[in-house]
Amino acid sequence: MLHFHSVLGPEWPIIFYTTPNTSSALSTSAPFARAINENRFEVRFLPPEAVFDSHRAVSLFLADTWLWEDLAPFQKLLLFQADSIICSASEATVDDYIEYDLIGAPIDPVYGQGFNGGLSIRNREMVLDLFKSYSYANDSAAPDAPTAYKFEDQWLYSRMLDLPDREDGSPGAKLPDEETARRFSVETLWEDRPLGFHQPVRWQKARMDKVVKYCPEVGMISGSAFF
Repeated sequence: MLHFHSVLGPEWPIIFYTTPNTSSALSTSAPFARAINENRFEVRFLPPEAVFDSHRAVSLFLADTWLWEDLAPFQKLLLFQADSIICSASEATVDDYIEYDLIGAPIDPVYGQGFNGGLSIRNREMVLDLFKSYSYANDSAAPDAPTAYKFEDQWLYSRMLDLPDREDGSPGAKLPDEETARRFSVETLWEDRPLGFHQPVRWQKARMDKVVKYCPEVGMISGSAFF
């Protein structure tokens, strides 16, 4: 988190969702405690019923209104999980991609569609509007549910594609092309010098020497992965 703050800069407030026990443990770090005292970090507690013991549990949480309502009034959000990193050597910044309603590492068609949500920018108000019309819990549980509905990030991408065009004829959601998304984040599809990585040890094992040379910060997440 301290690394993300240093790369993002002071214009990006960081909100950390966790449990009281974890918060107490992290506060033993002097730099972390100082960031909280200086209002650079804000710690918020997850609801007691939030348990992340499976892919589906994580998806159900992210596809519920609680988080997105709690993050008001912010319009665009950078969501980063413990298995993602942004690179201080990148020539790009997160602000270069803030125009999109959803962007993350593009998913190899072998594994699905859309963008991985572990390091992603999302339009908070658009997400909440989608929840008024669609339910991830219901869609993903349907017997004939497409594979893309298994994970909330792919489901969200699919539902954004379903949005009606705007009055000017442009798509309802502004989504990047694959090349742009690769420059934002690399997971299953490779790109030189992206802004960030998601689970590089898992998906880019053969290129880790190159990854580490460009983005040594990946060492902080080398053992991190959600499921």
